[in-house]
Amino acid sequence: MSHQVAIVMSEVFLRRLTPSLMPFVRGDLDFRIVSIHRPDSELERLLDDLEPDGLITEWLPEKTERLLERARGIPTVIVDTDFQYPGVVSVDVDDEAVGREAARALQRSGLRHFACLGNGQPYSDQRIKGFSDQVGADASVTVHTESGFEETRYSESFVRPSLELRNWLMDLPRPIGIFAVHDPLGRYLCGACQQLGIKVPDEVSVIGANNDELVCGLTHPMLSSVSIPWNAIGEVAGESMQGLLAGEKRDLAEPRIVQPGGVIIRHSAHHF
Repeated sequence: MSHQVAIVMSEVFLRRLTPSLMPFVRGDLDFRIVSIHRPDSELERLLDDLEPDGLITEWLPEKTERLLERARGIPTVIVDTDFQYPGVVSVDVDDEAVGREAARALQRSGLRHFACLGNGQPYSDQRIKGFSDQVGADASVTVHTESGFEETRYSESFVRPSLELRNWLMDLPRPIGIFAVHDPLGRYLCGACQQLGIKVPDEVSVIGANNDELVCGLTHPMLSSVSIPWNAIGEVAGESMQGLLAGEKRDLAEPRIVQPGGVIIRHSAHHF
């Protein structure tokens, strides 16, 4: 008998995980796809109508907590967080390791100045910590936190650089390597540099994270990025859901962590 599992997530995340979730369709999981960006009232109504046996979702600030309240008691897997919720399996990449990968790539280029562009989310702080720890005592790391991205979709690109970001960039020593904690911030950073007449990568070398080809490929110059093993994350999520539905008693006290891949070098960090 197949189990009906609701996948409640963004199209971006669904696209990342689909290849590794496909084999589970041929197994015993029957997926129902719902956009996590629907209003909360619609999500509640759809879950009531679907009555799923399980739920796979992604972590979004506040949204996930409200969704878990509605889905209480349903076997649940959350991807892209190391937060632990009672009875829920969390699957995430090692975010500190993501930061370390970016720092190592910029260090190998011979740079002596480093900075990070974050967004204030928990994973952002973890990635910046990994970056700073890797740089260590060799150099200080300047950090700027940019807010406002929570109001836009991941793949959208129309936000103008803030005055705070412009001032921060103009005050930085050059040449410098900057780690943007995810690709949309990297794209945003490259656009700000272009508007300010700062040359990328000659004066500012930029590395993002997630290696989303849509974002990286449509950035000028094309964005270098830390690769995240989405296939491995999807496999762990699918296997975890199968285990929960089969009644397996696993240790849920710790998140299931996957290590990142290396840095994919493109034009934004290519000249060194």
